[in-house]
Amino acid sequence: MDAKITKKRLGEFLSYEWIKVLAIIAAIVIVWSVVFSVTASRLTEDQLFTIINYTGTNIGEDFNAYPDLLMGKKNVLSYEVNEISTLDITVDNNSMASSLLETRLTTSEGDVLFAADAPYKGQVRPVVEQGAVVYDGDEIKTETSTYLYDFLISRYHYMTMSVEDVKYPTMAEPRKGIITQVDEYLAQFFTKDGEEYDETTLNKEEAEKQFRARVEETSDKRFRNEKLLEEGLEKEYARLQQYCVAFETFKDYLYGDSAKGLEPVIQATESNLVFSDDNGDPFVVTGKFSLNLCPVGGKMSELKDTVYYKTESGTTADNVNLVFLNLEGSQKEFYGEKLVFVNYLVERYLDDTM
Repeated sequence: MDAKITKKRLGEFLSYEWIKVLAIIAAIVIVWSVVFSVTASRLTEDQLFTIINYTGTNIGEDFNAYPDLLMGKKNVLSYEVNEISTLDITVDNNSMASSLLETRLTTSEGDVLFAADAPYKGQVRPVVEQGAVVYDGDEIKTETSTYLYDFLISRYHYMTMSVEDVKYPTMAEPRKGIITQVDEYLAQFFTKDGEEYDETTLNKEEAEKQFRARVEETSDKRFRNEKLLEEGLEKEYARLQQYCVAFETFKDYLYGDSAKGLEPVIQATESNLVFSDDNGDPFVVTGKFSLNLCPVGGKMSELKDTVYYKTESGTTADNVNLVFLNLEGSQKEFYGEKLVFVNYLVERYLDDTM
């Protein structure tokens, strides 16, 4: 049998079977795409660091530059963060802003959120005095709300993480804030020198144990062999020590340290949030749910290069707060990234001349 392929035979085959050939090629492309999608490594919630600007504030020139600022020549965050994204939901249509935010938060995209503790015209909140709602006759007395309160009281409230622990009337134990969470995590690896963790006391044995367990649990393909695991372990040591230093630095910025001659730069904002119980009756939860990056009269006025809002006298970043987000899938061992980011903001915008 003559099975030799000639130019004539190939032409005749294609003239009759070209549709089948195209179908086979398309099928191969589809199968290859599916295989690649299934087997390709995907970023976890903690490997993507997302910065959000809430409605009520405008973005400055630095906001959308954060992917480059934080991951340029030298990563500001740890090796675990592979991508940084920004989202500005300041739009005229408030329902569109809500949709944009919901899309990101429900897909576990969001680490920190900027919101101004500034008047939100057209929105009201209950007046709270001495931990209780104030009534005017049978009606709850109200006052102008703020953009910060608007977010904290929204359906996304339980996606946030307070600065300090908060006691809820509906919970037996306080809800832990980021300071407690990071403190408990670092205590597994470091010992304290006085009241502060000493980064030189890293327990490398415990660090390696947890690192290898996490790699196995997540099937992290970055560390698919022993050589890569050992290289990754050195990065893991550096990450933990970075968190240790960042934690102590963050506390200095927040509380100050008289022994070091340091005054507070940022403040934890106390908010009185009013919720309703199953009977529709109001109850108040008081806590420090956010971080005021630019207290009035402070040293962080240049924060407006990142976010700002307009007043009758011009633009300002006064009382712009940062809310820590704690979305589904986020792991406690990486909460330290949020503190590293706060410290970066302070170091970038702090005006020591004031």
